[in-house]
Amino acid sequence: MDRYKVITILNNLGLIRKRISHSDHQNLIFRGTFMGNLLNLDHADIILYYNSIIRDIYNYYVFVGNRCKIL
Repeated sequence: MDRYKVITILNNLGLIRKRISHSDHQNLIFRGTFMGNLLNLDHADIILYYNSIIRDIYNYYVFVGNRCKIL
């Protein structure tokens, strides 16, 4: 599994973005972003949305040997 490809996919979907680390203020880390289009949904619908994204990525990499590193 190419972890950088998964991170790129999540970044392109707008789920994460690079931010400066709060601990040392030098390293760039990935942080979650605000999804305004999910604001008016129920909690169960928001969870279903994120689970569908995770399931899509997992199903794409289901055949690789290191798929447990996704979690």
